[in-house]
Formats: sequence, C-alpha cells, structure tokens
Amino acid sequence: MPADDHERFTLRCLRGVVKTSRVRIIKSDISQFQAEYQGQTPALVFIDADHQYESVKPDIEWALRIGSGVICGHDYSDQWPGVKKAVNDVLGKEIMTTESLWWTI
Repeated sequence: MPADDHERFTLRCLRGVVKTSRVRIIKSDISQFQAEYQGQTPALVFIDADHQYESVKPDIEWALRIGSGVICGHDYSDQWPGVKKAVNDVLGKEIMTTESLWWTI
C-alpha cells in the first residue's frame, strides 16, 4: 500500500480513539522515534511494520526495555517467518496468540 494511502487508512481506523482517548499517532522513522522517545511508558506497543526478523526483534526489545504493559503485533504466521522467529526468540513461551495476532503482558 502506498505510504499516503496507508496514512489515510490508519487515521480513518483510529479516528475514534484518537478523538476520545489518549491515543496519538506519530509519523516517524522507528529508529529515530525509539532513540528520542522520552514520554510516559506506553501502556501498549503494537508491532506491525517491517516483517523482517532484523526489524521486528529490536522493536520487541525496545518495548520490553521501556516497560510497556502490553506488547503485541500482527502476522505471527508461517507466511512471515521473520516475525514468528523474532517473537519466539525474544519472548519465548511468554506469548499468547489468536490466529496471526500475538501478545504478551
């Protein structure tokens, strides 16, 4: 999906929670965001971007390091072996899954 379409789709899907809750959409390079983040510990980190092991693993490790209450993501399936391997390598048996969604608390 082209980046502009993805941004519009995300804004449309999250419009309600952005308006009524403490949800904020941040458009940023992930490495820059993680290096500069100084806000409150996020209650939830949802990982669903680059599906390569080398990208997913550090995202999970960052969420653990900052103490996020829930770490979750999408595409935990044989179709995306990088996602599955990163989740298993970092979190081991600490995960729960439903179809291709995964999470740990």
